[in-house]
Amino acid sequence: MIFLNNLFLFIAARFVDIVGFFYRIVARFFGYPNNPGMPAIKPEDLDTFFAKSSYPRFFQPLDISSLPHTWAESFIAKAPPLTQMPKFFYQSQTDGFYSFYIDLYSNNYFLPDWLSEWLQLTFNISLDTTFLEFIQEGIFVFLIIYMKFIAIRINLFWFITINPFIRPWIYITSLVDWAYDITAGIVPGLFGVDVGIVLFFSIIGKLADIVNSIIFTMPFLPSEGELGEIKKDFLEFSIDSDVAFLNDDEAKQKTVIFFRNLPYLWYTHPIPNDIREFWFHKRPDILNYMVESYKQLEINFYPDDILKYLEKYNVSLDDFSNIYLNNIEKLHSASIMNSNIT
Repeated sequence: MIFLNNLFLFIAARFVDIVGFFYRIVARFFGYPNNPGMPAIKPEDLDTFFAKSSYPRFFQPLDISSLPHTWAESFIAKAPPLTQMPKFFYQSQTDGFYSFYIDLYSNNYFLPDWLSEWLQLTFNISLDTTFLEFIQEGIFVFLIIYMKFIAIRINLFWFITINPFIRPWIYITSLVDWAYDITAGIVPGLFGVDVGIVLFFSIIGKLADIVNSIIFTMPFLPSEGELGEIKKDFLEFSIDSDVAFLNDDEAKQKTVIFFRNLPYLWYTHPIPNDIREFWFHKRPDILNYMVESYKQLEINFYPDDILKYLEKYNVSLDDFSNIYLNNIEKLHSASIMNSNIT
């Protein structure tokens, strides 16, 4: 028996040596031993690594108007309204005219960059996100209504005198039992009661919370956000991309996410023509800022009809820009007077 044990240990040790030798050969192609691999998280860095969980959650106070006013609302309950996180817009000569910031909460959710880019380029959604907010509210209301159907189906389990497979209950059963069939074979029962549908109810509730907390960052991509601090009097702010916490000495400040300067998609893709027309005809001050601040990027800030006019009469864009910018104050004053008259 001792001989067999020693033989087994010898074979196991040789097997480990052979596997280790094989891994070292493969690792040399990736820079081993000079490349140690992914950096380990130090204990002192754990707080920064899990910093988001330390921030408060966004919570909208209960609105008195959402309280039930009828007997039906008392039993069924009113659907909670969509409580979107507010965005605070501001204008400055350093950050531009379309900058905004949002408060940093642990339940901030953003669209993936690829999805945000696809929506902006495909549906020409740049500044007005009303359409997306309408879809967001529709999905949120659908999830809330579906949660009510699940709650009714769960309650039917406790009434043995009600047959859930006859009208009118069969309609609710058909909407919910597909999830019950899936979870029945995965989640074990508890004291003879199937808890899979309760777990599914919790998942739907979490999805509704995520949909409620999604923030649209158009015309910016979500990855363009910069972590920073702003004074609570909203008069001054300072950017610091490495900020993770607010110390006791910084109690008068709060951490926010800034979206500022030129959006990335306006650099890699043409700026929507309706925005350029708005700048040219109604806000020449914005057009002047864009041309002067980003002229080295060779971005077209003028409307398409102006470019066609210049091409038709062989006028260079630089000459037109010089004439336009030299008379920008007169044009801006005229636009203000016209808006006041109308």
